[in-house]
Amino acid sequence: MTRAVKSVDPEARVQVDLGSRRVRIEGQSTVDQLTRALAAAGYPAAPAEPQTLAASTKGGCCCH
Repeated sequence: MTRAVKSVDPEARVQVDLGSRRVRIEGQSTVDQLTRALAAAGYPAAPAEPQTLAASTKGGCCCH
C-alpha cells in the first residue's frame, strides 16, 4: 500500500493499520489519485467518513 501511495505522492506520510484495514495518508495528492493508485495495486479503497472528536468543556479533553 505504501508503495502505491508513494507512486503518486513520494513525500506522503502513510500509516497502515492492517487490523482495521485502514490507511491514513497525509500528502499533496487528491483522494481520486490515491484511490486509483491503491486500486491499481490491488487494494480497492474508499475515503473513510470524517470523524470528529468533541472536547469536554469541563476537566480537560477526555474522560469527563
